[in-house]
Amino acid sequence: MFLHNYIPNPILLDLGFYQIRWYGLILALAVAGGFFILARLRRYGQAGGYGGQVSDLFTKDNFFNLLFWVAIWGIIGGRLVHVLTFFDYYWQRPLQILAIWNGGIAFYGVFAGGLIAAGVLTRRVILSEARIRQLAERAKPKDSSYFPYDKGEGPPAMTSSRRSRAGIHRSARNDKKNKTIIHHSLFIILDALVVGLAFGQFIGRWGNWFNQELFGGPTNLPWGIPIDIWHRPVGLENFTYFHPIFLYESLFSLVLFLGLYFLYKKIHCHFGPRPGIQESGSRIGVRDDKAGFVFSAFLIFHSTARFFLEFLRLDAQPEFLGLCLFQWVAIIEFILGWVVYFYVRVWYNKSKLRIYE
Repeated sequence: MFLHNYIPNPILLDLGFYQIRWYGLILALAVAGGFFILARLRRYGQAGGYGGQVSDLFTKDNFFNLLFWVAIWGIIGGRLVHVLTFFDYYWQRPLQILAIWNGGIAFYGVFAGGLIAAGVLTRRVILSEARIRQLAERAKPKDSSYFPYDKGEGPPAMTSSRRSRAGIHRSARNDKKNKTIIHHSLFIILDALVVGLAFGQFIGRWGNWFNQELFGGPTNLPWGIPIDIWHRPVGLENFTYFHPIFLYESLFSLVLFLGLYFLYKKIHCHFGPRPGIQESGSRIGVRDDKAGFVFSAFLIFHSTARFFLEFLRLDAQPEFLGLCLFQWVAIIEFILGWVVYFYVRVWYNKSKLRIYE
């Protein structure tokens, strides 16, 4: 097996004054791969909301602006969690905090940073569009047949007081329909994001191989990877081959991606005529009452795999009751996945508001 007999070089290109590292290239490919999957999902008409009002709010510009900031805050969050996890090391070497090319992007930081960015931006986009609609409605004359302007002219920009605009903003925030659209759209966006995240993780884990990190204990299995002596943990210098945890996570992420991708298409993408639904070309806009299920499935299955893989890892992490830090985080993720699953079912069953009408 190729991995069993090869020690990679972390430097792709050495220009003397500047080095291009494999880790940075693969990280960029992982982000690009996630973007590609999300763009493909959006082509199905579902990634940013679909059917009627929601799809109108998430235009192409809004959607890719969302992806950009999710990626930025995901990387920032991933680096921050990594630095805090190994705080003793970075406290003595503060300049290494910025050396992201040497590795050190914690998945849970990426996940938390991207999740926060998605929630904030989704709310901002929908509320901004809601305010524009309300301003336009107030600018319309009561008599629709009355148009006091010459041909080719439009009504002047509405000049309202600061108090009036503040009232519109408050009205947009407090409108029940807007809250429902935010709620529903965020579920759909999270469903799409975790599909792209799984694919990005499938690619990104290979960066750990080039950096000789994310490996487990010693093994004699034929797929064990050689680790050079400079990267072997203290006390294990006499062992050559170790479990390729990066490979296990990468392959699991590929399987998870395929499962989530087909689940996403089954839930969100409907083709052909359906009884009682108005057609729009060959694709049908439907009221989706299962948005959020893909997100909950990701949380449940990813946390399960991460919990058991942590038993093989050699990272020095804080421990409590025999479990390391990220195992406890995985337990929380697993519980959160089931909470989201049941919450989505209850919320859609109770919600009587048709946001696509």
